[in-house]
Amino acid sequence: MANGKWKTVRPNVAQFYGVHVNVMRRAHTSGAEDEVYFATTLLDYEFEYESGDASINLNVDAGDDEEDEVEELAQPMGRDKAKGSKKKGVGSSGSSSSMNDKALTRLMVSELSMHNKRSMAMEKEEHLAYLEMRKRDVEIHERELAMQEYKQRQKDIMLYM
Repeated sequence: MANGKWKTVRPNVAQFYGVHVNVMRRAHTSGAEDEVYFATTLLDYEFEYESGDASINLNVDAGDDEEDEVEELAQPMGRDKAKGSKKKGVGSSGSSSSMNDKALTRLMVSELSMHNKRSMAMEKEEHLAYLEMRKRDVEIHERELAMQEYKQRQKDIMLYM
């Protein structure tokens, strides 16, 4: 059962991850938090993949006098039919399965976001540790230069005496 769900969710996750990578590459700004990238990714993903269901035919060719056929959208099952099918034992597994798939997709996306936050935090800690090490190296180098200058002054003083 879970394997079947994964087969339906995996393409959506792959599409979302592709959009996320493009957003990260395109809109990478210093100091921005993951929530900003995540929100931008969600907007881009919904625009690119989920808004096609409600589209209408806007193809207006100047030369055509015929009416273009517009695709009819199927209406969802009404309340009475849903209750009747539940009484008969058929159930409305199609719509709940679709909702479960979307919920599972959102859960996986949020887990990806949390993982990304953790990795960014670890990366930030590593970066701060590296900067601290570099700061110590610079301080040591400055002390060595000061020591060399002091020795040179001592030599100069000894030379003039």
